[in-house]
Amino acid sequence: MFSKKIIIQLSAITAVVLSPAVVLAGTFDQVMVGFKGLGTAAGFKTGESGEPAIEFVYAFSNYINGMLGLMGALFFIQTAYAGYLWLTARGNEEQVKKAKDKMINSVIALAIIIAARLIVEFALFVLGQL
Repeated sequence: MFSKKIIIQLSAITAVVLSPAVVLAGTFDQVMVGFKGLGTAAGFKTGESGEPAIEFVYAFSNYINGMLGLMGALFFIQTAYAGYLWLTARGNEEQVKKAKDKMINSVIALAIIIAARLIVEFALFVLGQL
């Protein structure tokens, strides 16, 4: 029925497909125990089972606050640059148009940043309620 070549190929494919599952099943406990040791060695506070002492919502909130602060600083730099272009235009309509476009784009970006902040605050509020 089946030739030896087909049986060998099927067994090789099966071994390749199933071996990661077997290896992962055996090392999952080692990985979970390793996380606790890694977190402790890195200086982070961990719970008994290795989970971080800081909740996800708090850590995510800090990350988002930092990113939104950076975006606000970029908005300020973009607006200041557009104002500089406008002040140094000296009647050059192309440069005035370029400055106006940069200001409009920076205000649109600020609106997106504020909307993103509101969405994140709402998501963190909902996650905090769970």
